[in-house]
Amino acid sequence: MARLKNTDYVMYFDLDRYEAEMKKALMDATREIRQLLYDTIIRNIEVLPFKDNPVHMADGTVTSDADRKAALLNSVDKEGHVRMHVDNFASYYGKVVITASVSAMASNFEDSHVGWYYEIGTGEESDPEGYSKYNMPPSMGDVNPYRLPHVGAPIVSRNKYDGYWRDLGGNLRETTSRLGGIGNVEPPVPMDANKYAELVKKFRDYIGEDIKAYYWFEEAVEEVSNEMLDIYKEAVMKVDIFDPKLKIFHINKKITIGERYKVG
Repeated sequence: MARLKNTDYVMYFDLDRYEAEMKKALMDATREIRQLLYDTIIRNIEVLPFKDNPVHMADGTVTSDADRKAALLNSVDKEGHVRMHVDNFASYYGKVVITASVSAMASNFEDSHVGWYYEIGTGEESDPEGYSKYNMPPSMGDVNPYRLPHVGAPIVSRNKYDGYWRDLGGNLRETTSRLGGIGNVEPPVPMDANKYAELVKKFRDYIGEDIKAYYWFEEAVEEVSNEMLDIYKEAVMKVDIFDPKLKIFHINKKITIGERYKVG
C-alpha cells in the first residue's frame, strides 16, 4: 500500500512547522526580557544619589562616585547571543532551555566597582544579608586595622604611616591622616571630647555619608522576573496554529470517501 501524504488526510498538524514557530516566539520573548532587564538596570543606576566627595588616589588624581557613574553605566552589558537548546520537543518530557544574560561591573572594575557600594551599602548602612549573600568582605578592599571587623561597623580613618592600600577596585590609595581610627565611638588616643568630636565631623565631611543598600541590580532582576511569565505566555499565545501563513494546521478542502463519493 502506498504511504499517505499529509495532503491525503482530512486534516493534519505539521509538528516541524509548529516547533520552528514556537522556537522563534520563545527566542523573541527572551530577547525582549533581556532588553527589559538591561533597561531596568540602567534606569535604577540613573536615579542613584552618587556621592561627589573627593576620592584621592596614590598617583595624585582625584575622582568621586559621581565621576564613576558613567563607568558603571557603561559596564552594563547584554552579553553574547541568546541561545536555545531543545531536547525532544515533541515528547511529553521534552525540554527547551534558553540562556541569555545581562551583567554589570564586569568591565572597568577599577571605576565601576562603586556599584557594589550602592548595591549592599557601606559603613553603618551596610546590609549584612547582602554582604553574606555575595560573600563580600566587610572592608570592601584592604582591611583597615583601625576599624571594627564586622559588617556595619563605622567607617574610620586610616593612618598614613601604614603606607598605601587598595580599594575594592584594586586602585592604589593613600591617606593623609596622621591618626587612624577617627570615627570610632572612642577616640584612638586620649584627647578632649570636644576636640575628638571636631575631628570626627571633619572626617565625616570628607568621606560623606554612608551609602544605603539600594539593591539597584537585585531589584531590577526581581522586577523583570515578575514580568517574565506574562511575556512568555503572550509569546506562546501568538503562535496561531490556524494562521494559514504559518502552515501549521491544515484542513483539506476536498475529502474523498471511498472511490465514488467526494465531499468538497
